[in-house]
Amino acid sequence: MEVLSYWALFASSFLSATVLPFSSEAVLAAALMNGGDPIRCLVLATLGNTLGGMTGYLLGRWGRQALYAPRAGLSRGRQQRWVARIERHGAVAAI
Repeated sequence: MEVLSYWALFASSFLSATVLPFSSEAVLAAALMNGGDPIRCLVLATLGNTLGGMTGYLLGRWGRQALYAPRAGLSRGRQQRWVARIERHGAVAAI
């Protein structure tokens, strides 16, 4: 199996754990059926999923910090009302 296939496996595992809603297990199965080293494939898929999950967590944390950061053009009272609304209704309040 080529090196590019291993990179594709890692990338699909990373992206499926962060922003793209698809199953990276299909890519793992294809890599194994095409003669990929099982240990290397398992390590790369695990590493990609783990790093993708950590990235998602960090993006969520960054988004929460950005929510409470002072906004240019918003008064303090208006900002507090929006924060209360978002905490009360969740993501639906952002629509």
